[in-house]
Amino acid sequence: MATLPASSSFMEMMNEIVSNDQKQQSDGFVNVAPIAFWTQIFAKYFLHANNPHHDDLLFYVKKTESLESQNEVVVYRRESMNAPGLGDPAYDWTETVYLNMIIQQMEYTLTCAICTKAETGNPKGDVTVHKKVSQHVYASPSRHNMENKEGGTEMSYPNIFFTIDSFDEVWSDLILHEGEIVCVEVIASDKSKKLSSVIFLGSVKYDSLVKVYERRTKAPNKFTQFMTLGLYKTSDSVEFVRMKGPGGKGYAEMAIQKSNSDTAHYKSTECASDESKASSSTTTSASCSLHSSKSESSINEPSGGNKDFPTAVYSKSEQRENVSLPSSPQRKRASIPTTTTALKTHLTYVTLPWHKIILDILQTYEKPGISKRPALTKGEGASS
Repeated sequence: MATLPASSSFMEMMNEIVSNDQKQQSDGFVNVAPIAFWTQIFAKYFLHANNPHHDDLLFYVKKTESLESQNEVVVYRRESMNAPGLGDPAYDWTETVYLNMIIQQMEYTLTCAICTKAETGNPKGDVTVHKKVSQHVYASPSRHNMENKEGGTEMSYPNIFFTIDSFDEVWSDLILHEGEIVCVEVIASDKSKKLSSVIFLGSVKYDSLVKVYERRTKAPNKFTQFMTLGLYKTSDSVEFVRMKGPGGKGYAEMAIQKSNSDTAHYKSTECASDESKASSSTTTSASCSLHSSKSESSINEPSGGNKDFPTAVYSKSEQRENVSLPSSPQRKRASIPTTTTALKTHLTYVTLPWHKIILDILQTYEKPGISKRPALTKGEGASS
């Protein structure tokens, strides 16, 4: 088998895919089923490539007979005699290549941060990062219920999940107070770090989360207590809230709990959030919105800055992960103690459809100058 370094393997594959797409467009017609091209890509860069960065497992996307159901994913070891033959029409080879690219050739950094928005009328629309934690996460076409860690897994494809199983430990220091927002960012990078793409970026206000939490944990009346034999949720219970991504792009789930920290918090008179309604989803988890610059309650876009997120303000002593960041000199907090509920915010997962991830990666490769720039990590490598 041919041995290809990580940088050569990924960048060569991207060049072949983009060149093939551009050729189809220049020819003035669409190649309906280029099975030969995609099987050659799969064979060259996954099946026959001896790359130490790749896992021994390969993922195949099997077509379903029903038009109403999603394609299925089957997994075989690279040398398995039971693996599908190249060009087998029962499999979607385009999706097979892209799924293995997502899982095998990319690595992901998820950053969660506690921030405050700049004062009203600031033309830059900056945010100040007070605390952030970055974590390596892995892409998976399956998921499991985070409320019950002992439960089994289920196939989630075409949605790709980035799960933090030890969420209660990873985000233990992220406490959200009134007037603050919690920001979430996921960056995909190839193994050589030659290409990095922001695939998820959004924020949710304290007001939205606290309303959902208080509605769920409020004490029931005496009749309810009697009927449930006292088995009702206490005020410090953990609630799992599902939040829609910016522009409806995927969603994230956050475990929220009342903080018992004795640390005093001082409310800023400049960063009080506008109240927004937390809508209930059709699932058992409530749904909030992760704001982008296109929504009505979004953070304003800075001039010439990121199209989806404001510029983050950092101190000179900022480190790569798990660092407390003080407010900028222009945004000092007033010494007004607050008695509002502080929330522990534990992000459990982010999920995106596979094609959304691929579109962002391809756009970054083809047009790096107009691609979204990292807002929380400033393009740094991940730390775990």
